[in-house]
Amino acid sequence: MLVALVLCLVFRCALAWVGPGLSLIAGGWLIDREFGYAQQTIVEAAPDDRPRCLVLGTSRVGLGVEQELLAELTGWQVLKLPLSAGTPWDFVKLMEREERALDGVTIVIMDAEVYQLNDNCATRGGDRGPRLASYSDFAQNGEPVGSVGRALQEVWPIDRERRTAIKWKEGLLSALYRGRSFVPMDDRWRRYDEGLEPPANDGMAPAAAAGRHLREFAFSESMAQVWRDLANDCDREGVHLIVIMPPLQSAYLEAVDSNPTWREGYRSSMEFFESLATSPGVSVLLTDTPGAAGLSGDDDSLFMDYGHMTHAGATLYTRWLAERIIDQ
Repeated sequence: MLVALVLCLVFRCALAWVGPGLSLIAGGWLIDREFGYAQQTIVEAAPDDRPRCLVLGTSRVGLGVEQELLAELTGWQVLKLPLSAGTPWDFVKLMEREERALDGVTIVIMDAEVYQLNDNCATRGGDRGPRLASYSDFAQNGEPVGSVGRALQEVWPIDRERRTAIKWKEGLLSALYRGRSFVPMDDRWRRYDEGLEPPANDGMAPAAAAGRHLREFAFSESMAQVWRDLANDCDREGVHLIVIMPPLQSAYLEAVDSNPTWREGYRSSMEFFESLATSPGVSVLLTDTPGAAGLSGDDDSLFMDYGHMTHAGATLYTRWLAERIIDQ
């Protein structure tokens, strides 16, 4: 009895510490506060008489789109659900696991990242330590291969978590780290403006990020297929998918452009996203440079690091974006 009581107490403490991710473990999710927050937001925010818009993608869209301003400018009910290093796979699985994900939704906005299509890319530390190619043996064209692949897809639906599962130490440490450090994207703007969050850690500075993304480019047909799956899922539900590419800092663009392999991969990726625009119900707005997205000002005022915007940059980008998608 005492052992059971202690275990119950430990579980309750863990639940309070980790947050909504653990509370949803019975629904198929692992311990991940961002996914728990996204799923909980979808469940709790009831649709109203306005068109409902989901803003999905990476932390770059999380810090590039101001939710309340976009809602004000468009008249939509906007729910912003970004994930650190998010990929289309994550949101395809979210829609599979959460039947209410697209209830009342008429617009989905998701950001495209070129590194998503590079099988040789690893982003920061534990979040995506193993390369996409690390699981190519059991995940081909978006489908698991063999019993190990099928088991991981069912038990471990989250893309980056599934990759880190291959290196269990990184996966465990990553889950523990995110459990303690979760900060909503909009709070990061406040922390940055108040000087509580530094402009960029060493790994997110333009040169470091470029070096990480500049690994020899191997186009990921598997992830390209997942993008197509997301487009098909949205079209089947009568949802308009708007694919965006928020601008990047000039120093980062100059660094990646200096690499011939990356330039070729970049060209292939942009061609893919342009071809995606021919799919039913899909629009694509690719704006990698600040000027292309109507942003005026120096990089230091617009960006925290290689591609995450300050509140000032996000305000400018959100206004530019709203003008172009309001009639979509």
